[in-house]
Amino acid sequence: DDPSRNQRSSADGQRLDHFYTQEISVIHLSSAFILVAFLAVANYAGVRQPIFYIIIGVAAWWATLKSGVHPTVAGVAIALMAPARPGLA
Repeated sequence: DDPSRNQRSSADGQRLDHFYTQEISVIHLSSAFILVAFLAVANYAGVRQPIFYIIIGVAAWWATLKSGVHPTVAGVAIALMAPARPGLA
């Protein structure tokens, strides 16, 4: 296979192949999904300690990064799982 076949260029001729991954790590992506789901369950159960969300969130972000998916996806998912109401309301 010719590696230049998989390269994309922008309108001004710059290479864009660094925005795409060659393969997805299903193990890392599954781990990230499980961690984000764990955050959702913890939020539903009433966990309000910020350190818990920070530790699990960083782990989910790292797993997403290693999976080949852009870690911004994990950042958005983690933000949606964080508690939005104060625990003492």
